[in-house]
Amino acid sequence: MLELSIACGTTDRLLPLRDGRVRPEGVTLHFTENRGRDIFWRMLRHKDFDVAEMSLSSYTLAVAAGMRDFVAIPVFPSRLFRHGHIFVNSDAGIESPQDLKGKAIGTPEYQVTAGVFMRGLLSDEYGVTAEDVQWVTAAEELIPIDLPPRIRLRRVESQAVLGRMLETGEIAAMAAISPPEPFLRGAPSVRRLLGNLQQLEEDYFRRTRIFPIMHTVVVRREIYDRHPWVTRDLYDAFLEAKRVCLQSLRALNTLPYTMPFLPHYLEHQRRMFGEDPWPYGVEQNLPTLTAFRRYLTEQGLVNRAPEIEELFAANCLSEADPADRKQA
Repeated sequence: MLELSIACGTTDRLLPLRDGRVRPEGVTLHFTENRGRDIFWRMLRHKDFDVAEMSLSSYTLAVAAGMRDFVAIPVFPSRLFRHGHIFVNSDAGIESPQDLKGKAIGTPEYQVTAGVFMRGLLSDEYGVTAEDVQWVTAAEELIPIDLPPRIRLRRVESQAVLGRMLETGEIAAMAAISPPEPFLRGAPSVRRLLGNLQQLEEDYFRRTRIFPIMHTVVVRREIYDRHPWVTRDLYDAFLEAKRVCLQSLRALNTLPYTMPFLPHYLEHQRRMFGEDPWPYGVEQNLPTLTAFRRYLTEQGLVNRAPEIEELFAANCLSEADPADRKQA
């Protein structure tokens, strides 16, 4: 039995792996408690884990730079539509996305996956490109970047500073990972850029089939080289964990979450996405992955975005959901 350490978030779709209801064949997983950027940093800088949740953009930039320390499996623990994460100063004269042109926009890191998708959204849907604004960042980039001169960027000391700058009007807008503190506090000078968010996001998905991917899962390359079967067995286990999660939501008796209208939401979700709202695999995610690769080039993060086959383990590229065969 191969024993592997794993660092990932705690979500309903990963819980069956954490609590042992689902076990990968031939592998014992030892979970560690870490979150988000700390996992990414420790994995990219020190390879602290055998398997880890990973920023999609940082991993892709690492591959583009020639780093071969990891191989990904097409499992996507974190996804989020980002229409509601662009905030503006109420006095900056911004009534529409097009008004962002020529303004300063804060973002935690230029390479952060959420930012890549928000810039892609602004460009594709509203004609505001990455070079139309000045970017203000607040954290060291996880992977060093060398932006072309057409991308204007300066750095401040912290994300909290970005929030204060947005509140005071030093920057006109912020492409945020999570709502900035002044917005949560109810500061009158900070509001969302876009309204009618659910309608906007649903229309966007229907037209583009893009459901933004934030994170993937990577395995240390030396483990994959010694045990190439491990990526497929892990992939199948993640799929089975998601299947167990979705099955529990289909058979609601007692509400598992503090959401009184959850049954109505799930019915609407089924109409929008079908039986699986959170697909893994390459084929079902091609619109999202293709757009993501294009965004990296358009935004100056890479000269050539890695091909999808360069990102994911070869034995996980086909058959989007092998868990289906277990039900046949």
